[in-house]
Amino acid sequence: MACVGKFAGKTFLVTGASSGIGRALSQNIAAQGGRVVMIARDREKLEETASCMENTQNHIIVDYDLTDFDHYKEIFALVKKEGLCLDGLVHCAGIAEVLPLRVMNRSDAMKLFDIHYFAFIELVKYYARKGVSNGGSIVGVSAMNAHTPQKCMTAYAAAKSAVESACRTLALELTEKGIRINSVIVGGVSTEIANKMGGSAI
Repeated sequence: MACVGKFAGKTFLVTGASSGIGRALSQNIAAQGGRVVMIARDREKLEETASCMENTQNHIIVDYDLTDFDHYKEIFALVKKEGLCLDGLVHCAGIAEVLPLRVMNRSDAMKLFDIHYFAFIELVKYYARKGVSNGGSIVGVSAMNAHTPQKCMTAYAAAKSAVESACRTLALELTEKGIRINSVIVGGVSTEIANKMGGSAI
């Protein structure tokens, strides 16, 4: 049966697709006829996501730790090998940690910046390369924590703020390539990460 829907014939790369917002987004894209390149560390959870999606076999699973910055080219080489050109990228992958100032150190903060900010920048860099995408749209997922202070979430809020600032600046650079880039500020969402922290967060 031919795919129908507003995303028919389009391919999107979604990080954090094994759970939470990334999983829900992947399922929605598939329901609208799109193909999803799903990235997360846990292959078993990615397969669970795919099993709940329309046209299950149409999607690509990539089990990859996005804090491994030395092999990003392999992700995009796989996309090319499949004969695909991306129409969009959404960076949902992330972690949220409660870090009181008295115990927070540089290593703790860098873990948050690596997955939220530096991984996003690396993904955008590859997405913008010739032959990888059809222009299209990039979205970096931010959070209300960057705007509404929450105790002991300093590093997390700073990492999300960095994503937003990067999007504003990159928009000026990427427009010449026909690429739109925006951040989406998400409010309290009941996700696996939020539940572990005892609240609603992203």
